[in-house]
Amino acid sequence: MTTPPSPEVLRGRSRLPLPLGTLAGLSAALFAIFLIAYFTSRAQQTRQDTVERITHTMQVIQQLESLLSNVRNAETGQRGYLLTAEDRYLASFTQGAAAVPVTITALRSLVGDNPEQSERLRVVDQLVREKLDELTQTVSARRERGLDAALTMMRTDRGQTVMERIVALIGEMEAQEQTLLAARQVTFDRAVAATSFITTFGALSLVTLIAIAAWTMSRDYRSRDIQAWLRAGQAALAGRVQGEQRLEQLGENVLQFLAVYLDAQVGAVYVAQSDGRFRRRAGYAIPVSGDTGEFRPGDSLVGQAAKDN
Repeated sequence: MTTPPSPEVLRGRSRLPLPLGTLAGLSAALFAIFLIAYFTSRAQQTRQDTVERITHTMQVIQQLESLLSNVRNAETGQRGYLLTAEDRYLASFTQGAAAVPVTITALRSLVGDNPEQSERLRVVDQLVREKLDELTQTVSARRERGLDAALTMMRTDRGQTVMERIVALIGEMEAQEQTLLAARQVTFDRAVAATSFITTFGALSLVTLIAIAAWTMSRDYRSRDIQAWLRAGQAALAGRVQGEQRLEQLGENVLQFLAVYLDAQVGAVYVAQSDGRFRRRAGYAIPVSGDTGEFRPGDSLVGQAAKDN
């Protein structure tokens, strides 16, 4: 029947799957991986959101430019028709006027989350409608009543004033979008820098933690290997000293075993005498010439070692 381990033995055993140092190193590495993944994900999300905002801002600027271009194309077609009365100039007028509502609708959707820009766009929409009405009226006057009637309408400067206000408001809207674009570009650059820093710092941290964990595992392995080597040596030495043996024979057996096990080149066993001297009782590879086999504490290197200990 097998005897169960005593409570003292069980209390002395570690319940950890790995040595404490190794487990701490690996846990720190796993935690670092989690942090790196989290902050990298945050930085990448910031970059993605910023890219979307930058794209949105550029779309607004593009649509504003398109709106102004459409109005100017309509105005150019109107002037060409007024001067020549040729219908081919009306194509530019018609195309520009038709494209304006589409552009206004696109802009309304793009700036819907910006109250200030939405208000500007509302005013621009009214002015553009007024401008197109003015262009349409002058074209109709040219067709129905001749050039003089159309020029009379143009001399009121009504169209010029409205166009100047349109250009000014679109310029204000573009200026605000350019400001937003610059701020978002700064945010994007910071996100890129943060991603680069997290990647570099995270890689260095992981390498460091892995190196520490590897060093801890190596140290624990060497410690276990040394302990196993000592236990094996103790067990083998215990076998050599078992039984009744004369002191000289016991010393010879111990020295022979230790010399082989420790890979020693020379060894000796000394026994303290009543007068304070030490007498050699066994030796391994010790030269006998000039050696009395005795020494006092403090004599030679061996005697000093005996005195100090």
